[in-house]
Amino acid sequence: MEMHKTIAAWLTLATIVLVVCGARADAQTKLVIGYTSLGDVGTNFVAKEEGFFANHKLDVELKALRGGSVIVPGLVVGEIQVGTLAPPVFLQAVDGGIDLTALTGLSVLTKGMKSAAVVARAGLDIKSPADLIGRRTGVSGIGSISEVLYREWLRQNGIDAKKMTFIEVPFPSMRDLLRSGRVDVIIIPDP
Repeated sequence: MEMHKTIAAWLTLATIVLVVCGARADAQTKLVIGYTSLGDVGTNFVAKEEGFFANHKLDVELKALRGGSVIVPGLVVGEIQVGTLAPPVFLQAVDGGIDLTALTGLSVLTKGMKSAAVVARAGLDIKSPADLIGRRTGVSGIGSISEVLYREWLRQNGIDAKKMTFIEVPFPSMRDLLRSGRVDVIIIPDP
């Protein structure tokens, strides 16, 4: 596990170095990396803590954002220079005419790998996927990887996603909206 963290940190560093390779060799380059609360971004923290960025003259600020839907606007206006995006959000932005460049992939999902959970509001009697029909489902973003994967999971279980209501809910608000009853179910990734 420790070796995987080291390799991931080096890959993250190599990617970011490519972004700023045009900077003066003796100047420290300021770089803001926008991220959401996903486990995939842990390598950025390791790289910063272990001095990988500083050793390569990068002054990196890690900026927590409420979801993938605000990363694209942050990149466009220059608030952040690098952002961690799920493939659907990236592809939708590029398809919409936004000039973005993918630097690297942070994680790989394999068949049978569990990377998210369906969490139901207390008091709901949810025993099978069919019990989710008609429920208001909170996802981190419309078109986000969590929504795409959830829709596929529903399809695999014979459920038509059109019978669901999807509501975009920022990660920090998910628990409160679930408790308040504004959503019945939330889709949360591994932290």
